[in-house]
Formats: sequence, C-alpha cells, structure tokens
Amino acid sequence: MPINQTELDVRLSSLSESVGDVELAVLREWIGDASDTDLFRANPLTFAQQHDIDEDAALDLFLYATECGLFRMEWNITCVSCGNVFKSFRHLDKVESSFHCTLCDMENTSRLDDVVHVSFTVEPLVRSIVFHDPDGLTLEQLLFDFHYSRSGRTKVGNTESADFLRDSTLFLQYLAPGESCSVESSLDDGSILVRDWTTSFALFVAMDAPKEELTFELAIKEDGLSHNGIGTARVPLETPVGTIDLPAVHGMGPADVTIVVRNESNERRPLWMVGYPPTFVPNVVSRLEWSGPLTARRVLNSQTFRKLFRHEAPGEGERLSVTDLTYLFTDIKDSTQMYDEIGDLTAYNVVRSHFDVLARCIAEHKGVIVKTVGDAVMATFLEPAHAVSAALEMVDAVRELAPELEIKVGVHRGHSIAVTLNERRLFRAKRQHRRSNSASCRSQRGPDNRGRHGIGRGRLSPRRCGRRSDRSRDERDC
Repeated sequence: MPINQTELDVRLSSLSESVGDVELAVLREWIGDASDTDLFRANPLTFAQQHDIDEDAALDLFLYATECGLFRMEWNITCVSCGNVFKSFRHLDKVESSFHCTLCDMENTSRLDDVVHVSFTVEPLVRSIVFHDPDGLTLEQLLFDFHYSRSGRTKVGNTESADFLRDSTLFLQYLAPGESCSVESSLDDGSILVRDWTTSFALFVAMDAPKEELTFELAIKEDGLSHNGIGTARVPLETPVGTIDLPAVHGMGPADVTIVVRNESNERRPLWMVGYPPTFVPNVVSRLEWSGPLTARRVLNSQTFRKLFRHEAPGEGERLSVTDLTYLFTDIKDSTQMYDEIGDLTAYNVVRSHFDVLARCIAEHKGVIVKTVGDAVMATFLEPAHAVSAALEMVDAVRELAPELEIKVGVHRGHSIAVTLNERRLFRAKRQHRRSNSASCRSQRGPDNRGRHGIGRGRLSPRRCGRRSDRSRDERDC
C-alpha cells in the first residue's frame, strides 16, 4: 500500500526529539517495508526480537510514536481459549470486565495479565493497509488475520493458532439464504466443527464409532444449527482432558463423510468447517499457549505510558482484574519530629531530595511510581525480586543522602483490581493476602553504624493503605 511520505517525515521528525537515531531509522524502514499484516496490531515485543532492540526500549518507541501520530494504540480483549480478538478499543475505559467469545462459546474475565493485550496499528494517514477497512477483507483475512491473535499457539505442534486453524479448515464461505453446500471428509477420528461463526451456533460431529459411508445433513436456522430438523443437544464427548459437554452428534466413525449444510435463515451466513485431530480439543479453556503478548499489565507498569497517557484508565464502575502485581510502599520514620528539629524549609528540601533518590532506585529496577502522598511513595513492579532489590538499594541510598533520615519500606505481592475512582486510576489489593501484605524492609542501626536489612511480616497501617470506613472490608486502595 502507498505511503504518505510527507506525513511520515513530519511525524518521524517529531519523534526524533524522544528516541535515538538508531531506533528512528529502524522504525522508518519497517513502516515502509513491512507487510500489511505486520503493521496491523503490531507487538513491540516481537518488533524488539526481530530488530535486536531492548524490549522496554521498543515499548517506549511505540508509545512515543503513538503520541506523534504514527500509530494508534488498541486495547484488545482476547479469548484465552481460542485466541479470538473479541473486540478492540482505542481507550481502556471502553474495556468491560467480562465477555462471551462467540467463536468458541467461552466466558472470559478481562484480566490485565493475560486477556487484555495492547497492540499498535499504523495510522491511515501515514500508510494505508487493508485492515483499516474490515468490510473490504476476504472471509479468510477477516477470520484468520483480523480475528485471531498472533500470540496464541496450539499445544499440538506449537503452531500459531490462526495457522493451525487455517490448515485444518475444510470449508469457509458465505451461504446466501436458501443456498446449500456439500463438503466431503475422510477423517479417521477426532471431530469436525461446523459453525456459523458470526454467532454462537456450532455443532461438533464426533468421530467415535465405525460407520459406513454416509451423508450428514445440517440446516442453519434463525435460532441455531439443527440436524435433520432436530435442534442441537449438549452431549458428552470424550477428550484427552476428560469428558466435556458439547453441542455434538455421535455416530460418526472412521468413514468417508459428506456434510450438507443449507442456510434456511433470512440472512447471509459465513459457514466454517474445521477438522480437529483427537489430540486437539475445541472449547476447552487454556488449550492455547501464549508466546509473548504485550499485556495491559505490562503497559500500565510503564513509566513512559503513565507520562504520555495519564488519561487512560478503566471505565467508571468497571473492575479489571490483575492476578499478579507487586507493590512497594515507603514512609519516612518520625518525619514530624524531623520537621520540628531541623525546620520546615530544610526538612522540605530533604524530603524532595529523597523523592529523587527513590525515583531513581524504582526506575533502575523496572518499577513505576503510582503516586506520592505526603512523604510516602507507592510504586508497582512486575516482578517481586525487582521490588525487594529496589527497597534494599533505596534504604542505603537515602542513608547516604542524609544520615539522619530513615525510611520504612513495605513490599506486597498479590491479586488486585484496576479501578477508576474520582477520575484517578488506582489499584485495589485484596485483603486476603494480608499475612504477606507488608514484608517490611527495615534499616536498623548496628554497632558499626551500618544498616541491617531484614524481611519481616507486618501490616500496613490504614493511613498508608488509604483504607476508609465506607469501603468493602475485603479490599483496600493501593
């Protein structure tokens, strides 16, 4: 597709103020040479691997490029069972806390760890690609390239989910009202999926008993798929992971099978038939492996993202789950006494300097500052080891800055939810983790005047956790 060279040059010039020359040159060449598929829902982590760039630097590159108008950032809610990108949103506040996947009939919770993925698509004014106009896509492009995430991989053969389904497809075509199709298959065992994939209507033909050659007739109705005029029933189907209930018909064993489908609805319907081997189980949660998707959890823990996109937050009333996040809290010990002893102005300058030290320690260990309250800091980390390392380093760094200053540090790892309260993006940690809520890294003066760092159990005070009397007893603000 043609590139608007003028727009590209203008936006790259603006981007040059924020990124290095090497990254800029790589990005320019990639936008010009990459395929339409590569420029649609691009993953900065994949880009980093392909161009030998640090992952964090690649993420920053795409975030700055988005701010400069080279890309549009999208929040994709992705089914963990089949890899279907159910919906894409330009802003986080449009993401709902749960959804039902119409391609595999599974319920999903919009966890920021693994379900909500972030991607970047080139802006149409910079370069036009076929995916900017979904209505102009072929049915194959719409299903395999537009709907399926490229990060999902099958456990059978470790292949990209979309490629596996593409290779296993027996039939994919629109059926007009009144139109019929006939598909022949010689599967020895396994099952055949017959689906009207714009709805949840599906039927599995289970190959579980030897049969002669036969013809199997289905009809697409307004309210679902039917077999010989009888509606689909949920019946037990034996799989490698146990017995599951699926809309299926038994009695189709190793044989030459002909499946005839007639569209008896009043609308054009896209019909899709897939032949599954016995080792591949449709409709089972977590049947996919995931290879390096850029999760919302990782993006929200980027200081560059927080700087450039402060307005991005969950919608009012929505609670988006984060199953694993590590928090770090700091507080100055006896800060009121310090203000009394050395005076307000001097104490204020000390506190400001100590904030700079803490920010450096947090950034060096891949954390981000979420907020400061008084002389306290709250930060989040993707890895608990990074948080503990930052805590140990900041205790020494603060002592070096001001020997009379002593800080208290708490680290908590666990489940939380992202919410928006009073137009602020917050995390709320579950109180059931209270026993490990505050592994306090404390600095204590030893006989040699050197700090001893210990990890101990503790409990954050209501003041530091921001707990209020009108909040649920099993949650707290973080």
